[in-house]
Amino acid sequence: MLKRLLPFLLVLTLLSPLAACTTPAPFGCGELEGRAGEGTAVTLFILVQPSATDDTIAEQVKTDVERFVSSAAERAEALQVTAYVYGGIEDGVSAGTRILAPVACLAGERISLKYNNKDRAEIARESLGKAAGVRVQEAVRNLKLKERADTLPLLTKVANQEGQVLLWSQFTSQGETCLGVLPGTPPDAASAKRLVDACDRQGRIPNLSKVTSVTVKGLGTLTSSWARNMEPFSAAMAKRLCEVAVGEAAKCTFD
Repeated sequence: MLKRLLPFLLVLTLLSPLAACTTPAPFGCGELEGRAGEGTAVTLFILVQPSATDDTIAEQVKTDVERFVSSAAERAEALQVTAYVYGGIEDGVSAGTRILAPVACLAGERISLKYNNKDRAEIARESLGKAAGVRVQEAVRNLKLKERADTLPLLTKVANQEGQVLLWSQFTSQGETCLGVLPGTPPDAASAKRLVDACDRQGRIPNLSKVTSVTVKGLGTLTSSWARNMEPFSAAMAKRLCEVAVGEAAKCTFD
């Protein structure tokens, strides 16, 4: 009897690993899944360029993203949320070869927030903000930071787009092109403004005049003495960059 079963058992043994390898792992976006429904959608763009990816930074990004999305969801019938997290390019790599893909599950899908049940709608709005925060936090933790990085590639993704923007950056990284700081440059507000204005004269700053607002976060998240020494420079760069890109200082708010 055992001899007759051996070939059958052998086949099962060989097939089992194959089945395990070819069965895709279950995956879904949960609260961030697209959901059809009536109503006008509010468009949100989340742009993150951190100078570090430690737990402190990742947790702060999560909190700021959650608040940004939840605040918009409170007043919206639907949301379209697109998020990008950027770590820069390596020395010797052309900026033109850069590829920026949206964060998983945050690629602009329309998510209706209209429900017949008021309590269900409230839960959906709160859950959406939390889910977005977690997704962006994961992307930050998995990010590989490069030698040079700045926010211009992120701003390019929303050039001539309409919507509300969350720009998260500490503005302490060495810039890639026109925002690169030359050795010996004092880390003061005047230097930052000169740098941004030079970029503007070169036509390097994307046009964000169509956005409704830009909320800049991350400036207060300074986790090293070096970053704290850069604070006047970073704050001035963020302010001047937003003013130039948007064209209206009133549209820019800062942490």
